[in-house]
Amino acid sequence: MLSDNFNRAYKDRDVPWSFREPPAELVELISSGKVKPCKTLEVGCGEGWYSIFLANAGFDITGIDFSEEAIDAAKINAEKASANCNFLVMNWKELPEMNHKFDFILDWRFLHEILNEEERKEYVKIIASLLKSDGKYLSVSFSEKSSLWGTGKVRHIRIPKGTMLYFASMEELEDLFGKYFKILGVKEIELLSKGAGYCTSNYFFVERKN
Repeated sequence: MLSDNFNRAYKDRDVPWSFREPPAELVELISSGKVKPCKTLEVGCGEGWYSIFLANAGFDITGIDFSEEAIDAAKINAEKASANCNFLVMNWKELPEMNHKFDFILDWRFLHEILNEEERKEYVKIIASLLKSDGKYLSVSFSEKSSLWGTGKVRHIRIPKGTMLYFASMEELEDLFGKYFKILGVKEIELLSKGAGYCTSNYFFVERKN
């Protein structure tokens, strides 16, 4: 199972996408007041570093990840940082089971893990359904413009072994988000993967349509 590969990577602390420091783009949203402390969900929280940052900035944060090892690490990291976070082992398909809505949802390097077009549509629909009216969603995922790990929409990466990611265009993401969201900010940014280099990525900051 793919989750076993991710569990092994987290157990070995061999996760090239995990960084303690929050990304500048997320910090800017908070410091500018575009996103104020609120009820927040982080999808694919990994070791919890960004959830911890948000918790210490006054956010009511829930972080989910399908890797038990990641969530175990996140809980330990939050305790050490004296951060009040709620971490859950959960697959994105289980999200509709949540019985509350959020003001802000953070998806930093998760959307590109969903390869199937129909599942990507389903995921975005679920995200919209979990947001309150005028709720905000930040999605950052790999762009097809990058040459990292080869070419094409679907590419194999080195870690975790056997993992494939989807490299989207700006245009298809605009179509994907357009049904449920109005776009507040869109741009290309560079994301670092330890040991591999920088990957051109698509940044979308959007708001749920009423």
